[in-house]
Amino acid sequence: MREIKFRAWDGKRMLTGECLYWNGISFVSGVWNFEEEYIPTENQVAVEVMQFTGLTDINVVEIYESDIAQCDRGLLWVIKFINGCFMACNPVDENDYCMIDDYPLAVVGNEFQNPELLEQS
Repeated sequence: MREIKFRAWDGKRMLTGECLYWNGISFVSGVWNFEEEYIPTENQVAVEVMQFTGLTDINVVEIYESDIAQCDRGLLWVIKFINGCFMACNPVDENDYCMIDDYPLAVVGNEFQNPELLEQS
């Protein structure tokens, strides 16, 4: 059984290990107090949530949705959740994708912090 973990991008930084709360419109970051009440952070913003795939790359780096990975042939792929599976997707052709364990992959960044990697492909 794989570990269920998430991370989130708040537009400035990657959030890991922080509380995320669904406010009915989007996920936002915040904290819970001892009375189990949600307390929004001062700069509460909507976040992009990414799920851990349960797999690691060739360097034992955890692979998450929206990661950019490079295969042994030098091609870049974006990790997406499609039809109930985590897939490696061609950033140029969204109809070109494969299972993320079809090729040895190395995570080289993600769509949010490293968009320039996708401009090169």
